[in-house]
Amino acid sequence: MKSPTQHYLSRTPEHLVLEGYRAGLLACSRGNPASFQLAQNLFLTTVGGNETQALMPIFLDFISTLGRCSMCRLGFFPAGTHHLCRDEALVLALIAGVQHGDEDAQCAASEALSCRLRAQQLVQSAGSFGLVLRACGQTLLPVPADVIENIITCAALTERTSVSRLN
Repeated sequence: MKSPTQHYLSRTPEHLVLEGYRAGLLACSRGNPASFQLAQNLFLTTVGGNETQALMPIFLDFISTLGRCSMCRLGFFPAGTHHLCRDEALVLALIAGVQHGDEDAQCAASEALSCRLRAQQLVQSAGSFGLVLRACGQTLLPVPADVIENIITCAALTERTSVSRLN
């Protein structure tokens, strides 16, 4: 029987964002841009060639903006891991907040991932990525602001196993 997290992560939109984030941070942490190919291949097999051509530059900008705006080292698990660390959950919440026009969710997630001065820059970049994903038929489930606040305060999500860090 699948856990609620496994059901959530088995949805295609959440899987795309999560595994794209993991591949992007892996590429940055290893200093090997070729690792972005993992994300590109995932997008190609899911949304198709033309959509991937539109999606990749926006995705790369989102990962770059996230790296520049983050207050601390960003956490991520290896590809295919069936649970989330704090930062992965916040990235999913941020993209979902953008896609659903939930400003409270956008604010809570972006301010947890970045400093307040750069939170709006992060929301704008996430907005571009989230809206193109939605145009490709990939809409994440909404994540309410109170759930985001719980993610932020729940240290157990962050350190359940070894979490890689970037920044």
